[in-house]
Amino acid sequence: MHNTDQTPSYKPSYIPTWVNAEGQAPEIAPATPEDADKVQAAARRKFLRAAGRAALGIAGIGTATLAASREGVFGASKTLTFGDIPTLGLLALPDLNLKADVKVLNYALALEDLEAELYRQCVARLTTGGQTQQGVTIPGLNLDPYLPDVYHINQFWGVETAHRDFLRGALKLDGIIPGLGIRPKMYQFGVETMSREQILAMLIDVEATGTAAYLGAIPYFRTKIFLTTAAGIQGTEARHTAALQAIQNRLLMDKLIADGTPAPPAPLAMMNHGIDTPMDPDAVLAKVSPFIVG
Repeated sequence: MHNTDQTPSYKPSYIPTWVNAEGQAPEIAPATPEDADKVQAAARRKFLRAAGRAALGIAGIGTATLAASREGVFGASKTLTFGDIPTLGLLALPDLNLKADVKVLNYALALEDLEAELYRQCVARLTTGGQTQQGVTIPGLNLDPYLPDVYHINQFWGVETAHRDFLRGALKLDGIIPGLGIRPKMYQFGVETMSREQILAMLIDVEATGTAAYLGAIPYFRTKIFLTTAAGIQGTEARHTAALQAIQNRLLMDKLIADGTPAPPAPLAMMNHGIDTPMDPDAVLAKVSPFIVG
């Protein structure tokens, strides 16, 4: 295991927030800091206040009735489509119109659940090892946790976990409608045999897909309640993509110079006028479905 008393081998040219006044790098914070619970709880209350008030009108409906009115079956036996993502028909009430929004939130939760588990497995592979959800051993590469890619991937794991937990809490509608959100799935990514470079490339692709997925989901919202939060998460996914791309360019500079094909961290002016391209939910789900194994 890495000795955190040693001087980290990665010393950025700027002074990041994780270096103290004496220039010493502290131990890496856990992927899900203790303070996150309080922050997420406060944000979740604000996020759901309008939806929670609207849903009070159906609070007395029984759980069996709610379950019977769910639409779609979220499973891994086939390539998923947006139609497979569950919602609740009862939310299509006059002046409520949250049925479509709940489907989009469940879609986002499906992607964030996958990303959080992917990052967990990648961190295990890059550091001291671990296991997949199916019990497959992930041999650790035992890399220095302060290397730029290892450090940022560990931190982004915490962010994606926070996204997942936030959406799980949102879909509970503060307990008014139990069981509204999709249940966690099981995934197999094959990270146990991947190299450091392969992991970085895969995460860049996943983050870029997440950015396009949120853009592509915006037209499916029917209210404005969740748009700001969705846009905020999309912005984070875009920054993750850019940060990991910059790290990849630095780590693989010799290869990039040799073949002359560095990928830009953001669309350039000649690429759709510099605008990120949305990705339709069905296309996104077709891309991630092979990773879902249970």
